[in-house]
Amino acid sequence: YENACLEEMPVIKDNHTSPTELKKEGIALFSMDKVVFSDFNIEIAPELKTDIIIKSEKKKENGFKENHFGTLVHAYIEQCFENRNKIERFEPIYPAEILEKLNKTSLEIVKADVETLGKKFFESEIGKKALKSSWCKCEYEFKMPVLINGALSILKGIIDLLFFDENTGKVFV
Repeated sequence: YENACLEEMPVIKDNHTSPTELKKEGIALFSMDKVVFSDFNIEIAPELKTDIIIKSEKKKENGFKENHFGTLVHAYIEQCFENRNKIERFEPIYPAEILEKLNKTSLEIVKADVETLGKKFFESEIGKKALKSSWCKCEYEFKMPVLINGALSILKGIIDLLFFDENTGKVFV
């Protein structure tokens, strides 16, 4: 306490920007040749009956929304990594506060769509690589300082999936 000093820091304004917006603006956050940024191609996703449920729940204040479905899909995929050796034989656990939003029929439809989409991910090239990797992290939180248009900002977020591919020696994000 006696040796404490006051340091002046630049003011960092609260500016929320999505990774997609940064990409559109051409802002490169990393310049490492050992990191690969990959998008899961949503075009391989099948028609989902859950879309009908989401549309019917839109007007309800506490209804089942797109973000709830996304959370369930992420939970399923994360648990697939935790149960790599028994993917076909495990019963996924989903957040109760989301499941409570659905009646029994809707719940069965949503769970089937979650598993269908999750399995489609693991059939994709990136999903196969991720499943074979010896090191992966799901829902990886990060914070890092970045310069955007000459201003110091703190970029924070969550990386859905981060893994090391032994064949290429690269980290996939």
